[in-house]
Amino acid sequence: MKNQVDFQNLAQHDVVQYQIGKNQTGEDIAINVEKVVYSFHDNTKPILKSTISSLDKDKGFGFIYAQPENLYFHSTFLEDSKTFIDLEVDSNVEYIVGNNEYGEDIARLVRKTP
Repeated sequence: MKNQVDFQNLAQHDVVQYQIGKNQTGEDIAINVEKVVYSFHDNTKPILKSTISSLDKDKGFGFIYAQPENLYFHSTFLEDSKTFIDLEVDSNVEYIVGNNEYGEDIARLVRKTP
């Protein structure tokens, strides 16, 4: 981390980017760790539009029509997680493509559009 304050602000399930370095004994460690913050105001990631292809309201996740394959999203990835209940199959949404902890593409900041 660039400073101790950044480290203290990390929480479980935060998305981070990092480089692999070595410690004093030559073991791999994460260095230059930075939290990834998704924002509709970040001009480096395009805002995409599509529709919901499927939902599992009991488990709190769904998929958005996308190519080459549909994108997973979780209710906690919505711009406002309380709006998950308002989503239906075929709802129009916009989102930003991000990554999960395995580096796979997923939908982030999903929000319903009129």
